[in-house]
Amino acid sequence: MRLPCILGAILLLVAVTAAADTEAERRHPYLRGWRRRNNSYLGGYTGGRRFYGNLFQAARACARRRDCGGITWEQRHHRYSLRRGRGFRRSPSREVSWLRGPYPGRRGRREVET
Repeated sequence: MRLPCILGAILLLVAVTAAADTEAERRHPYLRGWRRRNNSYLGGYTGGRRFYGNLFQAARACARRRDCGGITWEQRHHRYSLRRGRGFRRSPSREVSWLRGPYPGRRGRREVET
């Protein structure tokens, strides 16, 4: 049967795509220092515009707002949402979240001593 071969090819494609997404996240300037966690969400939406079609637009918007603690990928609605929460919570609906980290220009950022 061809079904096992097709399923194997699909799983390989998903794994390669996920690895590429993770690498792109690491290199994106607005996501440096952020923490990603699968099966989690951040509590509460931010004020104003809060839904975006891709992670990088959402990260850029979050980086410019004081009330944004991070981003949650809402799998049910296929969108990225800006969240107020500052800690991960377990998601029953397989959401993925990124907790905001320090980035250049952020006020109150701790300086690293060398």
